[in-house]
Amino acid sequence: MPYQSAWIVPDRVWYNRNYGIMTTEEIKEGNVEAASAIRNGVAPVHFVIDTSDLKNFPINLKEMSDSTLFMKEANLGFTIYVTSNMMIRFITQTLTQISKLDFRVVKTLDEGLQLLQILDQTLPPLEKPNLSDETTP
Repeated sequence: MPYQSAWIVPDRVWYNRNYGIMTTEEIKEGNVEAASAIRNGVAPVHFVIDTSDLKNFPINLKEMSDSTLFMKEANLGFTIYVTSNMMIRFITQTLTQISKLDFRVVKTLDEGLQLLQILDQTLPPLEKPNLSDETTP
């Protein structure tokens, strides 16, 4: 499975790292997990999606829209999307315009964490998640 998830701040900031080649089914699975975390967290729950190591992904906008359950969660705060890929930037910005999310696109995880710290000053200092290296591409 080409994704990893973890709390950056327990019950407040959920992190999802997508890497390699992802299918629509894998995206749906990761979003079900994220939706559950957001639903069960303490509002507002912010979501950091890191696709900086993503090599390939489905580009069907309808399928992508159908697989983003987390966008409908009442507890969702800001969504920070990490990517330098112009196609992913276009797709995510199109989807969020439709859904009217509090959504920001940044180029690096450090930039995203700094931005989130500014957007929600109630958060403790944010650090990169400590994920195992076994799935590093």
